[in-house]
Amino acid sequence: MLKEVLKGSLAALLFSSMSYADDPKEITHSPWKDSFNVYSYLKSPTGECLTHWESSSCGSNAYSVTQFSKRDGFNGFGFRLSWTDVKIDIDHNGTKETVSKYSGNLGTYTAKHYPTAIEHNNNVYFVHSGPVIVEGLGQYGSTSGGGKSISSFKRSDGKTNALGIYVSKINPASNRVTKPTLVHMLYKDDPHQNAVLNVDAQGYIYIVIAGSAANSGSFIFRSKYPNNIDDFVDVSPATFDYSRTYPFQSNNGKPLYRGITYPKLFWVPDGYFRVIYTMHCKNRTYNTDPCKGKARNALVTAELHPNGTHPIQVKNVKVLANYRGNYVVGNAKGNDIVLAFNIYLNEDVHGGSIDDRTNLYYMHSSDGGVSWQNAKNQNITLPIQSEADYEPIVARKYFREGEPVTRKIFMKDINFTGSGANKKPMILYVGVTHNGTSIDASLTAHHYLAKSFYDGYSWSQEKISNDVDHSYSSGTLILSEPSKNTYDVYFPQTPDDEAHGHLKNLRKSFNNALAGGAIAVIPTKGSDVYQGEEQARRLTEALMHPRPLLESTNPYFKNLCEFNYIRSIHNASAHSKFVAIAAGGNPYQYSDHNPLVLVNRNKTVTSALPLNITSVDSNNMTNLTRYTSCKTLK
Repeated sequence: MLKEVLKGSLAALLFSSMSYADDPKEITHSPWKDSFNVYSYLKSPTGECLTHWESSSCGSNAYSVTQFSKRDGFNGFGFRLSWTDVKIDIDHNGTKETVSKYSGNLGTYTAKHYPTAIEHNNNVYFVHSGPVIVEGLGQYGSTSGGGKSISSFKRSDGKTNALGIYVSKINPASNRVTKPTLVHMLYKDDPHQNAVLNVDAQGYIYIVIAGSAANSGSFIFRSKYPNNIDDFVDVSPATFDYSRTYPFQSNNGKPLYRGITYPKLFWVPDGYFRVIYTMHCKNRTYNTDPCKGKARNALVTAELHPNGTHPIQVKNVKVLANYRGNYVVGNAKGNDIVLAFNIYLNEDVHGGSIDDRTNLYYMHSSDGGVSWQNAKNQNITLPIQSEADYEPIVARKYFREGEPVTRKIFMKDINFTGSGANKKPMILYVGVTHNGTSIDASLTAHHYLAKSFYDGYSWSQEKISNDVDHSYSSGTLILSEPSKNTYDVYFPQTPDDEAHGHLKNLRKSFNNALAGGAIAVIPTKGSDVYQGEEQARRLTEALMHPRPLLESTNPYFKNLCEFNYIRSIHNASAHSKFVAIAAGGNPYQYSDHNPLVLVNRNKTVTSALPLNITSVDSNNMTNLTRYTSCKTLK
C-alpha cells in the first residue's frame, strides 16, 4: 500500500497542511507537493488524504477518489488546447469555427511518450488517460475549486475534467481485458502528464507519470506483485536537482528541480531502466533557467535502478543535447536504442517559435544508452550545444541559420532492423509546407506523411501519403518483414486530394483542419519511392465530408468522430494478435465518450475497450467490445 512506502520526509511533506495561498514558488523536490499534481479528493486505499491542499476538505468531505481502485469502463481524455485558437470556416457555410492547435481524444497522447503499451508473458499491459468518476458524487472530477485548466473542452456545467492515469491488461487469446486500475489523478487537465510503462526482469510493472513543463515533478509507481496490476507502491524518487549537472548553470546555491517530461522508458539487460526524456529549462514565472538561454528544453538520459519498494535510484544523469530544443521519438530492443528528433527555434533568443520544428536528426546506442553514435557509428561529442554539434547526426536538413523555416517536421515514430553497428532505422514524420499560420491548423497547408530510412550507407526521405491533414495526426511503424525492412504504417487518414504537393481542391478534400482521421494502413519498404494513395487500406468507416455541398444533411460537427495517436505495442511478437491502440473521439467539441480501439496484426479493427463494464470474471476480466464504428461506441 502507498501508506507503507510514504515514510520520513516524504510522508511529512505529503500530509503537511498547505493552503492555496501557499502555493510553492518553484517546483519542489517532492512531486506530491508540486502545484496541481494531486487531485483534491485523492485518497490512499486505506482512506488517507493524499492532497497537500488544506482547503480541499478532503478528510471531512463525502467525496473521494481512491487510488489504485478498479473503474467500470474505458473512456479516453477529451482535450483542446485553450490558448491557440484560430478561426476557420471548415464547412464553408459562411461562419468561421474555432479550431485549436490540437484537440480530440488524447488518451494515448503523445507520440513522444513511449511505450504506452507493452506485450509481456502473452498479455498486453497498457496505460491511458481519461476522466475519473468521483465517489460520492457520481460525476467526473473537474479542475474547478482551485485546479489548473488549459483545456477549452468544457462540459455542459462549464467545467473541465481532471486527468486520471489508468493501467490495464489485455489477454489477446481470450479477447478479454481487466477493469482499468486508477494509478493517479491530478488536479489539472493537461495530458502532457500522460504515462509510460515497462516491465523489469522479475515481471514488476513500472509506470512513469510525466511531469509538466518546468512546473511539476514526475511520479513512478511499481506494481506490488509481478505480472499484476491490482495494487501499486509509490517508488517516486526525489525530483532531480540540475544545479550541479554539466553543462547547466548553478542557481546561486539553490536547487533547480525539474521533472521528467516526454519520457521514453526501456529495460536494458544490465538490470535497470534507461529513461530518455525532455527537461524543460525556463520557469518563466520564477525566472530560473539552467540552460542559460541556449535552449527551451534539453534532451537528458538517466538510469533508473529498481530498489524494491523504496524510491527508485536515479544514476548517471547525462545531458545529450542543450541547444534550442527537440521533440524526440525512441525505440529499443535489448541494449539497442534509437532516437530521432527535430529541432525548433527558441523564441526567446532566436525569434522563432516552438511550432517552427524542422530538420531530422538520429543517434543510437548499442550498450543500453551508456554511449551514443551517429548512423555511421561514429561517437558523438555530448552534450550537443551548437548548430555545428548537430552536423554529425543529421538525417535531413531543411533549415539553415538566417533562413526562414519553409518545411516543418513533426515526429511520429521510429523503428529499426539489425543490431549493434548494423542498425537500419526508419523514422516516421509529418511534413508541412505551404502554410502561413504558426499552429498548422489549416485547410490549405500541404501536410504529408513521410519516412526517413538509413540503408547502412546513406539516408533517404520519401513520401508515404498525402492523406493527412494536420501536423498532430500521429501514426506508427509496425515491422512486418524484418529481412526486407518492410513496415506496415498505421495512420489517421484524411483523403486530401493533393498530388505532387499542389494545393488541394477543397470540394474534394476531406481536410477539416483538425487532427485525426480514419485508421488506415499502408505498406512501405526501406527506401522505396512514393507508391500512391491507392496502396492505403482504410480499416474503419469512411469519414463524413465537412463541406455541406458534398454531404448529407447530418450535422457535421455533432457527429464528428475521428481516430488519432495510434500507438504501437512494444515488444509485440510477429505472431501477436494486436499491434497498436488508437484513440477516437470528436476533435471539434467536448464529448462524454472517447473510445479506445485495438488494431490487429491482420490489418483490421475488430475490438474496442468497453466504455461500460457491468460484470467481470474471477480474474477481474471482461470481454472486449466488438468494434462497429467510432460514433456508435457509447
